[in-house]
Amino acid sequence: MKTIIDPDKLILPRSNLKARFSDLDFRDCLTFHTNGEPVLVTDPIYLADVYNVPNGLASVVRQRGVIVTDFGGDRNGPILWQFLFALLAFGTRHDPPEAAVLAEEVGCELGSFVFLPVTADLPPALTAKIADVLEKKNGASLVLPAGEWTVLFEQHQPRFNDDVEGSRNIVLRWEPSENVQLRLFPL
Repeated sequence: MKTIIDPDKLILPRSNLKARFSDLDFRDCLTFHTNGEPVLVTDPIYLADVYNVPNGLASVVRQRGVIVTDFGGDRNGPILWQFLFALLAFGTRHDPPEAAVLAEEVGCELGSFVFLPVTADLPPALTAKIADVLEKKNGASLVLPAGEWTVLFEQHQPRFNDDVEGSRNIVLRWEPSENVQLRLFPL
């Protein structure tokens, strides 16, 4: 079966936000866990000023979400799903007919994305911002299988020698929770 990603091109992003913004509470973490709740993907600036504000909603987004940078700046593309992987595709991608489209297009304005599980215990002010993001189509709510999700890059050969980051897709790799039944997954 042809897959939506090339496993030989997967690399771990360098999570250096904690070092770059040492006075803020960024996590050095590229994984998140879901129990079946939706996962918001958006530019974090739509939720809070995560790069300047030390507390409040910005802190919640930094602590509960996975923020990804260094994939080529302001980009947009569809999010595809095929068993084990969700792919935020920016151009170089594989498009097998077995892939489902989770979101037609998601973009960012400041060169970063946040993947944030939308759990019932989020602050009401953040829940309201999430609703606004979705209403204005500035992000997408993904229905993903429960389990552990790891954020990776799919690194392709750059078209131009100095555009290494510009030839990266964002990949979410799924590992099921022990109590999840495979027949419940989409596609």
